[in-house]
Amino acid sequence: MAIAVSPGTAAKQIEGEEELLLTGSEAIAHALRLADVDIVAAYPIRPYDAVMQAVATMIANGQMDCEYIVAEGEHSQFELVKHASAVGARACRCRARSVPTARS
Repeated sequence: MAIAVSPGTAAKQIEGEEELLLTGSEAIAHALRLADVDIVAAYPIRPYDAVMQAVATMIANGQMDCEYIVAEGEHSQFELVKHASAVGARACRCRARSVPTARS
C-alpha cells in the first residue's frame, strides 16, 4: 500500500514532487510508468504478480498508457516482448525468479 507523505514532513522537497512510501512491487510499477513502456506482458505467477496488479491499477486509473497483455505462459511473454521490441516498441516482461531445487 502506498502512503503519501505530507509536503511539510520531507526534509528536502523539490517543488512539484511528492514522496511516496511504496512496496517493491509498486516501485517497479512506477518505474515502468516513468520508462513509458508501450507493452506489458503479464503472466500471473508468484512472486511478481503484485507488480502486474499495480501496473493494471495504474492503467485503470489513467496514470499509465500501455497495452497490458496476459500471456498463456512465460514463453508467450518472451515472444510478445521479442516481437514488440523488434518493431520499436518499449516492452516489459517481468520474470519470476527461479528457485533452485535439490537434486537426488
